[in-house]
Amino acid sequence: IKNRKELEAAILEEMKRYGAACSLNHFDISAVQDLSYLFCPKDAAQFAHAFHLHRSDELDMGAALTVSQYLFNYELSHFRGDISQWNVHHVRNMNYLFKDAQFDGDLSQWNIHPDCSTRMVFSKFHCSPLGIMSLLQGQVHLDRKPKGWKSWVAACKSMDLSLHDTAQFIYQQWKHPVSASKMPEMPTDLFGPL
Repeated sequence: IKNRKELEAAILEEMKRYGAACSLNHFDISAVQDLSYLFCPKDAAQFAHAFHLHRSDELDMGAALTVSQYLFNYELSHFRGDISQWNVHHVRNMNYLFKDAQFDGDLSQWNIHPDCSTRMVFSKFHCSPLGIMSLLQGQVHLDRKPKGWKSWVAACKSMDLSLHDTAQFIYQQWKHPVSASKMPEMPTDLFGPL
């Protein structure tokens, strides 16, 4: 897949063939830099306006394309399959990617570029580094944060970590904590006598 337009067409084709819960992990999206609004349904008022223009005698190509794009995004907003293995490291724009969409799949392995724009990716909290980025930016709410949250955030601030690295660290602490009993014992003679 060479660009966003090819990606959109390929997703829609797979969904037509295999349904909204299909796997799209076989897509190589490493050349795609913009995923903004990909699974986000368009505003209903925008669609109504486009549909009204579409039904009028003065239909122009722009209005027809707007109707077509709305229907396309509406279809994609129902996607709830597997994209956990997508290579998103070259993506620079994920704004509104899943906003108001049905998707709630695994994104824990996504390697998000630190310079990627991630404004309003979700409408509600998603348990992934990307979802934690949204939470840290105040874009989504989580009623009950996990035990250790405040200390994790404080540790990241004290280390001056980026938003991206903070989200990765918190996700690892939350989902894959290392207990003190599992940590290797430090040799006592490492630095010689004190």
